[in-house]
Amino acid sequence: MLVLINTLNFSLLPNILTLNISLNSLNGSIPPQIGALSNLNTLDLSTNKLSGSIPNSIGNLSKLSYLVLHDNDLSGTIPSEIAQLVGLHTLVMGHNIFSGSLPQEIGRLRNLTMLDFQWSNLTGTVPISIEKLNNLSYLDLGGNNLSGNIPQGIGNMDLKYLSLAVNNFNGSLPKEIGKLKNLEILSLFSSGLSGSIPKEIGMLGNLIQLHMDHCNFSGSIPVKLEICPNSLILFFMTVVSLGLFLLK
Repeated sequence: MLVLINTLNFSLLPNILTLNISLNSLNGSIPPQIGALSNLNTLDLSTNKLSGSIPNSIGNLSKLSYLVLHDNDLSGTIPSEIAQLVGLHTLVMGHNIFSGSLPQEIGRLRNLTMLDFQWSNLTGTVPISIEKLNNLSYLDLGGNNLSGNIPQGIGNMDLKYLSLAVNNFNGSLPKEIGKLKNLEILSLFSSGLSGSIPKEIGMLGNLIQLHMDHCNFSGSIPVKLEICPNSLILFFMTVVSLGLFLLK
């Protein structure tokens, strides 16, 4: 049975700390009154049938550390008020139908460890401010329509997982990617990237999986990549029109 979420009276729950109504059949839009839950620490509305935009009042949830809205039909732009949630550790919004780009203000969320907007119909460029997320270990922006260049500052982060796959990026992979010493999974397939593969990628000593297929990379495989210490690297790429597969 479908239940309209905007029929729920959130004003009757002033002391609630955790609100998890994921994996249901809720539909309708997220009511602006949800911003009145000033003590809320965890909000999970994922895997429902919610539609409409995220209300700006979400920015009033100043104690929120966990916000998960993935697997819905949410649309509209990402409200910049999300950047007011400076205590957030986890922000998961994937598999929605948003419009527009990630707000530049996303760089204010310095406590984030996980940021996931995969398959969310995002456009525009990756905000330069994302490099300020020094505590981020998981970043997934795959399956969108992002374009432009990958910010060089991404090398200043401390990522273990990075996916920029299935996008429309321009240009080459920045050599600064080699600074991500703790990176274990790098997924760039069908990302639109071209040019040569930077030799610095061979400095990723903790890398376990590397996916670079269906791009337009050219040139040779960096020597340092061939001697990478981890033996479980999966390396897939398409070089111009020639398919190349390497398994070590």
